[in-house]
Amino acid sequence: MLEAEEQLAYHASGRSAAVFIKDYGNPTIRALNIASLPYLRAENGGFLSPRGMMLLAKSDERAAFSDEAAEFALQPISVSEAIEKVPLINQRTLGYAAYRSDVYDIDTDKLLQDFLRKARNQGAKIHVYQSVKALNFCGGKWQVKTQKTIFKPIF
Repeated sequence: MLEAEEQLAYHASGRSAAVFIKDYGNPTIRALNIASLPYLRAENGGFLSPRGMMLLAKSDERAAFSDEAAEFALQPISVSEAIEKVPLINQRTLGYAAYRSDVYDIDTDKLLQDFLRKARNQGAKIHVYQSVKALNFCGGKWQVKTQKTIFKPIF
């Protein structure tokens, strides 16, 4: 496996793609999310922990609030329910709240480490700081050239 960065999962996978919402995204993404859920819950003790998701808006933001709440399938809750969940909310400016409980944090580091362990156990070689500069298909196999190395036919 070649990774252009100096470390694996430096971008979204390792730092910010840590929320799991099974029915978010386009139809293809939703299908992948739903198919991934049993694995993420059970494999190696699971990678998900409960988080929930709350959306808040001021009284004059009803239309935008309604659109976004619908996009994330959030259910309206009362201002007092929102404050009960998060006491630090400024109740003087809060007009609307919505919530759903089935949103989870993904332990991305544990997931990455688990995948790396499995890949290495299957003989995978991992090369970091190896952005691909050229690909050649020769004799039914690929040759990959990076800024540092030419990887002879690999598959």
